[in-house]
Amino acid sequence: MTLKPIKPFHFHDPKDFIASLISRPGMESILDAYWKRRVKQTGTFDMKDLGDGSLVKELLDVDLVTRFADGPEDIGRLIFGVSIDWYNPYTMRIRGPSVSAGVIVIICLNLPAHLRYLPENITKVGSGAYFFHSIPRFLQTVATAMSLNGR
Repeated sequence: MTLKPIKPFHFHDPKDFIASLISRPGMESILDAYWKRRVKQTGTFDMKDLGDGSLVKELLDVDLVTRFADGPEDIGRLIFGVSIDWYNPYTMRIRGPSVSAGVIVIICLNLPAHLRYLPENITKVGSGAYFFHSIPRFLQTVATAMSLNGR
């Protein structure tokens, strides 16, 4: 007996994208500069980017003690955003069967805002027909694939 998935989805390993992103000339220094351009807190605090918020500043590393933002400078510390979008390719219908197609992309948030959303800096990690209840399982696959230390 051979097993066949009921609802297959297409998966692209995000590590391939990360490797191609980092290997571009000058990109590693751009990505590392994210941690150097954090806004200094003064009397009034202006949030100009995601890294200025408390979520990134208080995010813990895998040891659950060290803050991720305070990690060693000789190790790349990348933060990614995940975007999920569904649509009905056959338009909305009041009755009858419906079809949903979707795409999941990742965006490197270490990039400055003017580079972050350029097509060459975004990658699709998955696409296909999804049911809402299957998304957590697919996102777990993405998270596991992106984990460089196996945790």
